[in-house]
Amino acid sequence: MTGLSDWDAELCTFESFIDDLEAAFDAAEVERAPILAMSQGCAVAAAFAARRPERVSAILMIGGFPVGAAKRASERDATRATAMRQMFAASWDDDHLSLRHLMAQAMVPGASDEARNQFARDMRDMISPENMVRYRDVVDYIDVRALLPEVQAPCLVCHATNDRMQPAEFGREMAKGMPHASFVSYDSPNHMMPANDPEWHRMERDALGFLASHEPLNYVTRR
Repeated sequence: MTGLSDWDAELCTFESFIDDLEAAFDAAEVERAPILAMSQGCAVAAAFAARRPERVSAILMIGGFPVGAAKRASERDATRATAMRQMFAASWDDDHLSLRHLMAQAMVPGASDEARNQFARDMRDMISPENMVRYRDVVDYIDVRALLPEVQAPCLVCHATNDRMQPAEFGREMAKGMPHASFVSYDSPNHMMPANDPEWHRMERDALGFLASHEPLNYVTRR
């Protein structure tokens, strides 16, 4: 039995993720706007910007990576990716302590115990074990390295120096591949930075400053 908010898309591919992003623009009747992207969403945003440059005024990326674990040069990364998918299938919906709790610890180690526990509960409600495996089958094989030079939108790539989920080297690689990107690192272990992180205010300042210079309030909407 899955959670009430469980995602159950008929088609689960990287291309469908890009299509979903464009569908969100269309549903909101937004012709052009900046994008805030996190983790695997950064690759999706980059691919969308390469495909539809006229619709993306800027991209703020946090914790992104251009290539999934299964396609990296390190055999260890590929082995881990396979093991994680097997664990998702077998124990995603376990109670405390679950794989979701371990993921929460890795993603937001600086958050409070209650915040991490809530994050683990939310993950169980959002997606079933079966759908999580389908999702990871796509994310682990992401590879947008070849299209990064086509991203003409200005990008600010933010990454924690001690990110346990996606090492900072992949954020640097993402920024290096795009012609109008800047990379900023933060002294933090958090993949998704909580508000109690000492670096939160610096990242917030950088993010808001970047977005303020790229049409944050003046979206071109369809009539």
